[in-house]
Amino acid sequence: MAFNTHSLPVITEAPPASSPAERLNRSGGWLTLLLALAMLFIVAASVEAAGWTDGLVVVQSAVLGGALFAFLLALTRWGSGFSIFYSFLASIPWIATALVRTLVQTSDVHEGLISLARHYSQWYAALLGGTASGDNWVFVIQLCVIGWWIAFFAVWTLFRHQHSWQAMLPAGIGILVNAYYAPQDVRGYVVAFLIAVLLLAVRVELARNEARWQMAHIRYAPDLYLDFLKNGLIFAVIVVIAAWMLPAVNTNGTKLDDIIQPLHQPWQQIQQGWQRMFTSLKYKSGTYVSTYGKTLRLGGPVSLTDRQVFEASTPMRAYWRGATYDTYTGSQWLNTDQQVVQIDQGKRFAEPIFQMTGAITATIHTLQAGQDVLFGPPSPIGASLPVNADVTPLGGSGTDRQVLVSMLRSRVTLRKDSVYTVASAVSLAPPSSLRTDNTSYPDWVKQRFLQVPDELPARVRQLAQRIAGTQKNEFDKASAIEAYLRQFPYNTQIAAPPAGTDGVDYFLFDVKQGYCDYYASAMVMMLRSIGIPARFVAGYAPGDYNSQTSAYVVLEQNAHAWVEVFFPSYGWVQFEPTASQPVLLRPAQTPQQAVPPVGGATNPNQDLQDILQQKKQAHSVATGGADPSLQANPLDWIKSHALGLGLGVLALALASGLGVFVWRRNRDLLEIDNGLLLRLFGLLNGWAERLHIPWAASMTPLEHAHTFDQMLPEASEPVNRLTGLLVAQQYGRQQFAPETLQNVAGDWRLLQPLLWKRWAKQYLRWPVWLRRR
Repeated sequence: MAFNTHSLPVITEAPPASSPAERLNRSGGWLTLLLALAMLFIVAASVEAAGWTDGLVVVQSAVLGGALFAFLLALTRWGSGFSIFYSFLASIPWIATALVRTLVQTSDVHEGLISLARHYSQWYAALLGGTASGDNWVFVIQLCVIGWWIAFFAVWTLFRHQHSWQAMLPAGIGILVNAYYAPQDVRGYVVAFLIAVLLLAVRVELARNEARWQMAHIRYAPDLYLDFLKNGLIFAVIVVIAAWMLPAVNTNGTKLDDIIQPLHQPWQQIQQGWQRMFTSLKYKSGTYVSTYGKTLRLGGPVSLTDRQVFEASTPMRAYWRGATYDTYTGSQWLNTDQQVVQIDQGKRFAEPIFQMTGAITATIHTLQAGQDVLFGPPSPIGASLPVNADVTPLGGSGTDRQVLVSMLRSRVTLRKDSVYTVASAVSLAPPSSLRTDNTSYPDWVKQRFLQVPDELPARVRQLAQRIAGTQKNEFDKASAIEAYLRQFPYNTQIAAPPAGTDGVDYFLFDVKQGYCDYYASAMVMMLRSIGIPARFVAGYAPGDYNSQTSAYVVLEQNAHAWVEVFFPSYGWVQFEPTASQPVLLRPAQTPQQAVPPVGGATNPNQDLQDILQQKKQAHSVATGGADPSLQANPLDWIKSHALGLGLGVLALALASGLGVFVWRRNRDLLEIDNGLLLRLFGLLNGWAERLHIPWAASMTPLEHAHTFDQMLPEASEPVNRLTGLLVAQQYGRQQFAPETLQNVAGDWRLLQPLLWKRWAKQYLRWPVWLRRR
């Protein structure tokens, strides 16, 4: 009689459940459902607690609906495809009803649905049209949809497949992203989530083991799960505390930055798109110091606090440049630089050097965590930190290669009390020199900094021509437009321009008042419309000088925008059209080397490094110690790395759970009892399928072993020994001493590396798409 290996009771995994009651028990029963609901509701509650906007309580209703539908469908015999389709149909009325009651607040469902559809269609039109939207209802709607499906797949995976980590990962990503960007502190929810996740993992894994024990007729205490949950809770708390107490790592290296550099620009584009489509959300408090990105929108009222952002020590009063913008769309400014390059600390930026510029340094002492944009006087030529620079190549190669730098982001994590130094090439050209400069603009200037949108109303150009018409040179024309704009009242509470209205035209002819973004935008567009290249610059006004610390104190309310006009011989020159700021003072005559000149050094990089090092040493002496940016502060590091820390905790928990699972699985498999030979031969069956070794049901165990020997000769000795003992046990009714079974278990341990090696050679050598040919 042939020996059918498929009849062997392999108990490494229990067969699929065949009834609703069995599926419920296999997953851990009602306790698993309660833990899953707790995990999901913690995520939903963290979203509401974050305070993004009003009405987020409805997300909990969506999560409840998705979880309950998944639970009911998982206990049926319906397949995955039909269940997902049914859930999709069920989600529409459930979410729509909840949204109507919460957002529209009407008893007329039909009217509420029309209102929701109108909001969503307007938002979608803005998305396709490239304009901005401040409709928070769409944000709530999308969170409800995401919450439904996260809950559905989590509960479905738990009760249909008993896979805990696949169920937890989407929810974990959701709560970590929310915690990282949330305007309110929700770290407590992250801790609660981690504890719930670990308890859920313990319960599901125990339920899987209980199924195997029942198949193997192994006795165990019915209340064993209580001990496991108790120990699991202790383990979860230990993991969370251990992660919280991790010391700060050295963030001054750039290896990680080298790895994630290709993701910088795509992620920045995602953030810009998000901010464009959800302009009215309540973003994290104080993020204004880091919101300089690739876009800057002309919006409505602004409200900035008197919170201190940084202190700056510099030999002369200066504006603190954060970013420059070259393209105006009618509603926002764009930075169209397409390249991001890494520049090491102390290396000179390859920007062109112009006449009558002097090198000054500014030492910035950050007073808020979360800053990554470097600020310094225009125009920066070097920094004491490694940076990522947004640049546009201007031509040349090697040492002659030149770029235009528009923004600097630190590659070192800047914490509160970090210190860095920026060297800048400031223009010292007096008005007399600027008036006599030529107008032979380089091509790179004409291509980018004379851009005017086709939709710019003609009356803007006409106004600029009327104001500058009597002036004989570009400097006086710019000064005349500057003086004209300074007559407009300053007002931070103006309403945003109506949809489809040009922001500059709105400022000049409709409201005739505004704040710095509007003043600077109007001046740049008016200058460009008459052929004078200019750019929009954002950063901070100088701030107030503190004589005790010999530093300028810059507040959040000093956030500012101004104009830089290009002069071919002298480079970028600042203008101040905003009425609330003092008039810029310019040198009355050609400077007599008041500050060191820029350019001409035999080794410009070494020259720059000397300047930066001297400034850093002076600051160290003044502060009586080391650079605060290099001092470890674990709490600040944890705050600024919440997302990475959370992912690390999840990874640690996953690795720990996987390790415990593998250890227990191997322990159960290699337990010395009469079922050892059957279990190992069943595993051999699985390896044969994995390695594509013929293993027909009609073959005898010895035939199986012979086929295995032919395909994997190096494994012949342990396979033959295992097979011979199995045949003697099953057909000869022989009982073996524990020592013999111990040797078989040892053979299996030696056999496993051979099997994994063959699998690696077979599957890891070629890509999947090649293997399938």
